[in-house]
Amino acid sequence: MSSIVGKIYSLSCENFVTYDKITVFPGEYLNLIIGPNGTGKSTLVAAIVLGLGGEPKLLSRATNIRDYVKNGKEKSWIEIAIYVDENRRQARYRRSFDLSGKSMYSVDGKTVTQGQYLKLIAQYNIQISNLCQFMPQDRVQDFAKMNPQELLNSTQEAISTPEMIQHFAKLKELRNIQRTGGNTLLDNQKRLKELEERNAQLKDIIEKVKIREKFINDIEIGKKKKLWLEFDEIQKDLDKMSEIMKKAQYDVTRDEKIFKDMQNLSKDIIATREKLSRNATNEANNVTKLSAQLDKLEESLAECEDTILTAERNLNSKKTDMAERENEIVQANRLLEGYVQDLRVATESISGSEFKKELASYNADIEGKRAEIRNLNERRIDINHEIDHYQPELNSIRNRINRIQNEGERRLNKLRQLNTDAYTGVQWLRKNRHIFEGHVYEPLILELRVKKPSDAKYIENTVARRDLLAFVCTQKEDVNLLIQKLCNEQHLKINVLHSDPAEQCQYRADTPISHLKKWGFYSYLLDMIEGPAPILNYLCKAYQIHKTLVASDEVENHVERLPRDIRLFFSSQNRFQIIVSKYSGEASSVCSRISEQNLLCADIDETQLDALNGRLQDITRTTDQLKNNRNNIEAKINQCNEQVNVINKMKAKLEGKMLAIRDIKRNVKDQEQKIARLKRDEIDIEQETENFKTICNQTIQKMISTQRCKVKCFEEYQAALEKKEYAKARLLVYSKETVDIENQLKTAEDEYKTAKQRYEKLQKTEQEVVAKRNAKESEALASCNGKHRNDRKFPFREQFAELPDNLEELEEHLVEMNTRADCMNEYQADITNYKQQLQEIDHLRRIINSAQTDQSKLSSDIDKIHEIWYPYFTEKIKRINESFAKFMSRLEYAGEVNLTHTAPNDYDTYGIQILVQYRNNAKLQALDRFIQSGGERAVAIALYSMTLQSLTHVPFRCVDEINQGMDPKNERKVFNLIVDETCQEGSSQYFFVTPKLLPDLKSSELLTAIIVFNGNLSSPDIFNNAVK
Repeated sequence: MSSIVGKIYSLSCENFVTYDKITVFPGEYLNLIIGPNGTGKSTLVAAIVLGLGGEPKLLSRATNIRDYVKNGKEKSWIEIAIYVDENRRQARYRRSFDLSGKSMYSVDGKTVTQGQYLKLIAQYNIQISNLCQFMPQDRVQDFAKMNPQELLNSTQEAISTPEMIQHFAKLKELRNIQRTGGNTLLDNQKRLKELEERNAQLKDIIEKVKIREKFINDIEIGKKKKLWLEFDEIQKDLDKMSEIMKKAQYDVTRDEKIFKDMQNLSKDIIATREKLSRNATNEANNVTKLSAQLDKLEESLAECEDTILTAERNLNSKKTDMAERENEIVQANRLLEGYVQDLRVATESISGSEFKKELASYNADIEGKRAEIRNLNERRIDINHEIDHYQPELNSIRNRINRIQNEGERRLNKLRQLNTDAYTGVQWLRKNRHIFEGHVYEPLILELRVKKPSDAKYIENTVARRDLLAFVCTQKEDVNLLIQKLCNEQHLKINVLHSDPAEQCQYRADTPISHLKKWGFYSYLLDMIEGPAPILNYLCKAYQIHKTLVASDEVENHVERLPRDIRLFFSSQNRFQIIVSKYSGEASSVCSRISEQNLLCADIDETQLDALNGRLQDITRTTDQLKNNRNNIEAKINQCNEQVNVINKMKAKLEGKMLAIRDIKRNVKDQEQKIARLKRDEIDIEQETENFKTICNQTIQKMISTQRCKVKCFEEYQAALEKKEYAKARLLVYSKETVDIENQLKTAEDEYKTAKQRYEKLQKTEQEVVAKRNAKESEALASCNGKHRNDRKFPFREQFAELPDNLEELEEHLVEMNTRADCMNEYQADITNYKQQLQEIDHLRRIINSAQTDQSKLSSDIDKIHEIWYPYFTEKIKRINESFAKFMSRLEYAGEVNLTHTAPNDYDTYGIQILVQYRNNAKLQALDRFIQSGGERAVAIALYSMTLQSLTHVPFRCVDEINQGMDPKNERKVFNLIVDETCQEGSSQYFFVTPKLLPDLKSSELLTAIIVFNGNLSSPDIFNNAVK
């Protein structure tokens, strides 16, 4: 009797795909999950796969588990209760996940890691990824696409022990190593043979090479002796240079003595010349000094002349001023008489007492009006304070109303609530649009505009939420760039769509809406929204919104009579989908309640908006009344200011008269003072004339004295000039007389320097020759192993004796020896190859010996593992073949299962081939998607799966719509066979998912029917094994 351990007791999930919350209690044997398409049958299978730790890619539907969270929800969970022992004790395995794609795992309420979770599940031999145990709806065809090798791997995972699976993997690994090593061994053996044959052909050349090597040795000895002979030549040159150095030193000593004697003689000449030069300089300086004195005396005479001219100009100027002053006094007296007459006329028109009385009256009137203006200003300030008091509240209410009514801001806030990553992406995009080639649209909920907010629910129940939150690029290069910038660099989880650029929407409904009004239709979804053309084109292509209709509730009375081309439409609260069966051609409708998600129309708090508008009106009325009062006060202030201006004008006119009298009095006084000043400043012309004569007499006396000094200075200047010329001529004559002696001194100096430089150059050359000799000696010693040729133990004494002692003869001998050696140089490449090949031959022999040992060990290891695995697996294949053939024969067909390979030891080619025959006149053919129909392949897959079930125990198996494409006859046979095999004691739990069943099928008391359908259950007692 089969164990109950590992079977599923219950399956629960919340907010999973289309389910709000559900708990299913499957039977322990065959579970028939049946219901119309789209009701959620496959969702139960997905819940089992994901709840037991499987990845979404196993279902071939979505790539991320977050896509299984129900629309409008933030998180979801799946809980599966599994029997853990024969006492029917259960363990509850729960997987929770959210929109971020992060999963949390727990067992019986205790949190565990994903690895621990999968390890606990694996102990029940549950293989989620093996198509032989789990075959979801979207993976049924993958089974048929398997090649023999993939089918063998899946079969082994289903029926073999882990140890045998490891053995087979080890066989493939060892065989690959053996094949690679064998190929390398053959290549090395071939290479070894080639090298040995080549070296055998080179032995005749080796003897000739020995003769050449003797020539080479003799040449080396000759080169050693040549070094010593070159050393002797350098030593001879050094000896000759010593004699030359002695003569050069003598020349330096002689020329130095001559130069010094000439230097002593020239010292006296130089001293005399310097004395004459100083005398000439002194005389020149004296001439310059006397010339400067003459210039100063000339300047003094010019100053005296200027003094007389200036005094004369001053006297003439004062005479002119005196005449002008007398005329000015006459004019001033006449002007004073006019001012006195004007003052007399002005004082007669108004008295001082009348002016003060009238002025006081004007001031009193002005002060009264100003007091009234101050009172009015205080009232205006109070009103302004009241208005300012209401202004902050008024601005705040207006801003709050604007924020509530600002649709774009509300939508952006809605986006931030729904997906913070998308919101962050929008903020980044608005700052970086310039880096994209084409236009990049923000998420659809920001770009789309629903013409009537109440229609938004139809769009939200048609377009997937991930697309409503997606960005749209019009250039494919921009898609990659946007993903790079947001997803890769900023790690944001966003969706990016592509739609070609367009100026207008390219889709239109085939049938005008006017032709459909008789059934209650009044609009297509496309006509309800506005947005950029590329986005509308994408929605039409992906969701067919240009074909999706919206109707009143009247349409629900005509669902059965609608045209066949209408497949999707909405009433006011429901969504209808018409499904036409591929088998019978009959149409069925699926009705689901639509939900308002408020993605495209962010909510407006109407109550708050009304309250704000009411308060805004109250404050506005109050502030308007205050402003009216303020305007009245300002009008009164303006009237008072105008009255004050009139009084000020009258006052100014009165004050103007008094100012005119005051100005006339001031003019009279100023004119009297001017006349008195002019009379006081009169000039005495006679006195000024006497003063002028005195200045002229004094200046003329000074000029006479200066002229006498000038005559004396000029005489001294003439004498000094003569002395200067004499001293200059004497210096010139002396210089000419001593020039020969200076030339002799220069010649002696040049000869001394030349001799000294030649000696120093010889010294340097001698040092270089000494260094060259030492270097040559060191080179010669190094070539002779450090032994000197004069040493008694010199190793090359005899060979040196046989060679010429003359350097030229030795060089000719070496040239001859090199020529003879070069004639034999053609064999050098062969010698090099010979030596290299000897090393390679030795290396290859070691490698070949090691490889042969490894190959022997690999062959032994492969034989040992093969003897364990091959009998075991061939016995399994034999049983699979017998069971598969039996199942096929029960359906009146024929079938075989064979183990195939190209060679017994080519384990990579091992595979399982399924052969089937569905017609009597046909031969057995390999199961292939290009040969058999989909229904025939489904029959073979179902029977093969049942075959594996009969050979190994797993807690449960699952196939989803495996009868898809079968004809009724095969479907009936397969179903009855499944019932026979699974509805018996000892069978594994089995989940069979199908959208339909044929009538009058075989049943069993161990069969559990789980019916999935949209809508509420009116009688839960009818389906006590399923609750939705």
